[in-house]
Amino acid sequence: MIKFLPNIITVFRIILVPFFVYFLISDIYHGKLIALSIFTIATLSDMIDGKLARKYNIITKFGTFMDPLADKILVVSALFVFVFFKIFPLWMLVVIVVRDFLITSLRIFMENNGKMMQTSNLGKLKTAAQFISINFILLCLIFINYDFSELITFINDYSIIYILMFMTTVFTAITGLDYFIKNHKMIKLIILKK
Repeated sequence: MIKFLPNIITVFRIILVPFFVYFLISDIYHGKLIALSIFTIATLSDMIDGKLARKYNIITKFGTFMDPLADKILVVSALFVFVFFKIFPLWMLVVIVVRDFLITSLRIFMENNGKMMQTSNLGKLKTAAQFISINFILLCLIFINYDFSELITFINDYSIIYILMFMTTVFTAITGLDYFIKNHKMIKLIILKK
């Protein structure tokens, strides 16, 4: 049973996404607080399945592919809603989505050619930066609901959300470039063989 647990937790994280989005966009009282709670549970589940996989040396093709994909689905869902709410501009979401699409495509391309993509420690930092930014924005939405008007005015006056998301977007793009730099020799070798 233990060998399936990390994958079960990954699937659970994906199942949480529609509930997170529902409470985030709904007008239900405490909806934003519930959305933050769901996002926190999803974030913790990501840490737990990673620790279990490392502790028991459980590495599966499903887990290797679906774990980062689950993170991407969760993050992009949150960012899409924030763009819909006009919290930050669309181009930031586009950069993050394009980066994730390219890296996922690269991983599939390399695996289809019998190669493992060399990972980057920056990738984990990127995920952490995105989670921090999303949690901060969720907290701001909660503050608006509970009328912390002075705090929200301060955040708006100093464009804190824009600056935070700008830094997160730039860092996300840099990590994508880092993946291609780390794997460019292997990519070149595969292309030349064809």
